[in-house]
Amino acid sequence: MDQREPTAEQQVAAIIASAAKQPLLDAAFEIWCRRYRLPP
Repeated sequence: MDQREPTAEQQVAAIIASAAKQPLLDAAFEIWCRRYRLPP
């Protein structure tokens, strides 16, 4: 069975879900660090 990469929407949703559990500044830093992994 082949494994597919998550869609752009799934990638963004995962990043936001992870950041949403953190204080605002920590969430902003996490999103900033992962900005190059976000789809264009």
